[in-house]
Amino acid sequence: MRSSPANSSSLQRRLTLAIALTSTGALVLAGVLFLVSGQRWTGQEIERALQTRASLLAQSVESALDFDDEDRAQEALLALRFEPEIVEGRLYRLDGRVMAAYARSSPGAERTSTNAMPDKTGFNPATLEYVLVVSNRTGHAVGTVYVREGQDRQERFLHRLLDRKSTRLNSSHIP
Repeated sequence: MRSSPANSSSLQRRLTLAIALTSTGALVLAGVLFLVSGQRWTGQEIERALQTRASLLAQSVESALDFDDEDRAQEALLALRFEPEIVEGRLYRLDGRVMAAYARSSPGAERTSTNAMPDKTGFNPATLEYVLVVSNRTGHAVGTVYVREGQDRQERFLHRLLDRKSTRLNSSHIP
């Protein structure tokens, strides 16, 4: 039994629609996975950068914390002004009081609302903060270093990524 041309045409349209929907779904899924992996990569990059900055700062302020030298501690924190991504930094004494503080005074360099010493050490991806306990040469804790990065790096990454994708899509439709 032969199928009529109308049935054949209808089947062809349904198959074409199914293929188009499947392809569109696969492309959307690939785009989402690409954005998520890019976001994760950016977070890891920020964590490494903050860890490095906190470690270097800890080395430079170890004696200032150990000998309670506020002038030397503040001077060391002022070096953060040469790190454009860093928007805030603090040094805490062992008792949790702030010994020295730095905050970038530029638009978009939002400050945290508290000077309280963070509860946890390490990287906080939600706030882009890194906290490190500073130890002296004998291994005794002498204070804590806190550094925070602004949201700029993540935003720039996403904007560049989306700009590249839209440029590629627009240029692929040019005859």
